[in-house]
Amino acid sequence: MLILAAFFTIFQYSFSGLQIINLLFPILIVVCGRPVSVRRADAIVMLVFSLLVTLSLICFGMTEKWNYDTRSVIQLVFTLQYIFFAFDFSFDYPKLFKCLYVFGVMLGALIIILFFLTGTFRIPNFYTSARLWASFLPAWPTSIVAPLAFSLWLALFRERSIKGAAIIILGLILTTSRAGLFCAIGLPAYKFVASHHVKIRKITSLRLIVALAAILLGAFLILRDNQLLLTRLFVSHDRISIFNTVWQLISQKPLLGYGGNTFDQILPIFSVDTGSWVAQQTHNAPMEIALRYGIPACLLFCAFFAKQFLRIKDRDVKVLFLLLILLSLTQDYVRNFSFLFCLYLAAHLDSPSPKNLERCTDNEYKKGAA
Repeated sequence: MLILAAFFTIFQYSFSGLQIINLLFPILIVVCGRPVSVRRADAIVMLVFSLLVTLSLICFGMTEKWNYDTRSVIQLVFTLQYIFFAFDFSFDYPKLFKCLYVFGVMLGALIIILFFLTGTFRIPNFYTSARLWASFLPAWPTSIVAPLAFSLWLALFRERSIKGAAIIILGLILTTSRAGLFCAIGLPAYKFVASHHVKIRKITSLRLIVALAAILLGAFLILRDNQLLLTRLFVSHDRISIFNTVWQLISQKPLLGYGGNTFDQILPIFSVDTGSWVAQQTHNAPMEIALRYGIPACLLFCAFFAKQFLRIKDRDVKVLFLLLILLSLTQDYVRNFSFLFCLYLAAHLDSPSPKNLERCTDNEYKKGAA
């Protein structure tokens, strides 16, 4: 539990624009479990992707006489880590998910407590005027959303814990992240619709309705003085400006991109119209890949994860995977360890278990966590 907490918080501190913890993803995967099988088609696709990545680095270095530094090497190594998605590793999913759920509740509770201890609840319109009120937390607020969303899914679909879900939902709301708000509303809404679809017991539906009403009431009481909340939720000029800037850069080098270099490395050197908003990142995973390695690599990358989605058979797991993919369209989570780890678990939730080759179903989860 402490290891997970450390991975998702303390070690997300960045150094020279890099989260060094990202390099430990394969170590964590290998240490936690041994490879059970390899998906050959996926491995071939990722091998071709890796070749395109390498070709991008070589061509950009030769044509632009670019001097690659330590950061460039680290970015290359991290990008090549996606090949791990082609392997099924043996995990004790019930225990691992139990730890992730508890961590999510702890993190949500910590955010709520800090919201009051820091006096943020007294700040009018804190959604706009004090968005970074907890910036002393590592990777606040965007990188915290992914593990919290994963924990909320566990609370709703595995733990069946209304109290735990309520704590995580309030934590997501207080991140001031639009992606966090989407998860806080979207997952409970899907749970409510899915519960009625399978016609579960009325008492369960009633408890869920009461819990959702309590959550919405709490959110209203917290946000009632934030008149600019709707403006914050639906503002789009920043993303439009970033998109236009990134697309100008991509159109200049559409085939092989910029040799793995990121937005903040490229922008000062290549002349483009930055519009009304200058950012340090693309805020979009596919555009990040296209910028770094070119459009062909981006298409291959997207096709690979589309296949991962189509392979999932459980409807609730599909929703989890799709939610994480949607989150990647709002931030460049492709270089974020916490997101990458959650996405791997979602993609391989029904992978073979080392003890028996059955799927990790809901019943198995309950037995293993007991």
